[in-house]
Amino acid sequence: MMIKSWAAAALVLVPVLGVPGCGDDPLGTADPTDIASWMEFYEVPGVSVAVINDFQLDYVEVHGVKSRSTQEPVTARTRFQAASISKSVSALGVVRLAQEGVISLDGEVNHYLTSWQVPDNALQNTELAEVRNDYALGFAVWSEEGQQYFGHGGANDGFRCLMIAHRSGGYGVGVMTNSDNGSELLEAVVKLIGEREEWPGYD
Repeated sequence: MMIKSWAAAALVLVPVLGVPGCGDDPLGTADPTDIASWMEFYEVPGVSVAVINDFQLDYVEVHGVKSRSTQEPVTARTRFQAASISKSVSALGVVRLAQEGVISLDGEVNHYLTSWQVPDNALQNTELAEVRNDYALGFAVWSEEGQQYFGHGGANDGFRCLMIAHRSGGYGVGVMTNSDNGSELLEAVVKLIGEREEWPGYD
């Protein structure tokens, strides 16, 4: 796996479901290409979208407000909670350390821990890079029409987020919301960006 693609994912700090269209909205008002209409439908106050192309930040797109009470608009500098997407940053650090020969992905974890140790139990001999159900080092990995993508979602109280990127193509997207209702919207926005950017498997 190319380290550049992991670095791109860290900057924007699943398989994608269908985009909500008019048939999903009892009022018949949801536009399948309009993020603002999805936000209204899912009751999400604010959204921030960061798009990576050629291994670097291409553009940031923002919608809505930080809070319904203040109506202060979301900007490109508005902070959202990254939640479990932060695991992707940890994974980047682990892979870089392995590339530099500081650690071995096949090594015993306690060999590298200094301030604390994993307790003497069944987990003690777990290898650092053990893979279960396509998860390893903080990422989910899947294929879309033969193209390999990786990503991770996150959820904290009042926040939902999702990051996906191509394994080696240098492109991806991170989407942040400030609502517990953001999960469906996240997946719809990722699909919209993939179609707009003509990513293989999303066009």
